Amino acid sequence: MEGAKFYPGNEGREVFWNTANFEALLFLLTAVALVIFAYGVYLRWRMWQAIGKPEHRLDNVQ
Repeated sequence: MEGAKFYPGNEGREVFWNTANFEALLFLLTAVALVIFAYGVYLRWRMWQAIGKPEHRLDNVQ
């Protein structure tokens, strides 16, 4: 009975679909995704801040 996956004293559930071997990789990929998301929010914020300000264009130099 000790070799069985479910036996008394082993109640509960594992987190991350029982992936203890590559849990660090999941956290790393989550961090990368959050950094990409934050960078996108930063770029969008800069665009919102620029609304109503004149553009600095090089095709109409006088």
